Amino acid sequence: MFIFFGDDKMRNLLEQIEKLIEKKNSVDIVDRNVSKRDIARAWPVVTYKGNNLFDIVYGNIGNKRKLEKYALKHLPDEYEKALNEVYLGYNKSKDKFIIGYDVFNTDFDLMESVYVVFKIKNNIVVPVDFVLSEDSVYVDGDKNKVLSNYIDVRLD
Repeated sequence: MFIFFGDDKMRNLLEQIEKLIEKKNSVDIVDRNVSKRDIARAWPVVTYKGNNLFDIVYGNIGNKRKLEKYALKHLPDEYEKALNEVYLGYNKSKDKFIIGYDVFNTDFDLMESVYVVFKIKNNIVVPVDFVLSEDSVYVDGDKNKVLSNYIDVRLD
């Protein structure tokens, strides 16, 4: 069988097969039986209540910008208004996520981390808290205490 790029039926069939494979390999982060290891193995095919988490947080440009704007709005003036996203975590008991960004002070001699805690409602992120930490995601090989109640979903 030959596949032609202009063949819409074939393209649709391939997209359906891709979605089935993705669904088979995915894990839902709210499932109590899903472990940290399961999440790490499945990323980026991790779902939240049946919807692809990567698409919600990173694929939806409005959601991504909302989190960044919230972080920048709460960032003190002594920091550069530039963010480098480095972490995504999930707290199962509180059903909340946390996204972390590295930031530099205005003298560029000190790097710290800022975090936005958020919920997801109807695939829309809802920021609920801001945390500024003097330490990065990992401090001397240990996870930052800000993240102690969160399962690592994405590390950069």
